[in-house]
Amino acid sequence: MVTPKLWRLADNPFDMAEQKVEDIKAIIRPCGLSPRKSQAISDLSKLLIDKHGGEVPQSFEALEALPGVGHKTASVVMSQAFGVLAFPVDTHIHRLAYR
Repeated sequence: MVTPKLWRLADNPFDMAEQKVEDIKAIIRPCGLSPRKSQAISDLSKLLIDKHGGEVPQSFEALEALPGVGHKTASVVMSQAFGVLAFPVDTHIHRLAYR
């Protein structure tokens, strides 16, 4: 599993921002698109520090305003981190549901 390994490396934006992108990439490689995602994780950690005091925003609107965060990711964060009822659906499931 990727998340426990990533959280062992750094479990907050301050620590994550200090990590080498290559170290993040090595951990998230099984998820695919690791070069792009690892840079995005690093950049987003720095942005959370600069614009949000290192805190994760607690609204869909604020989350979706972050680079690389769409409605599905915002739904996952809102439901898992903040206990908000949300149903994360990716574009493929959304498309199939309308068929």
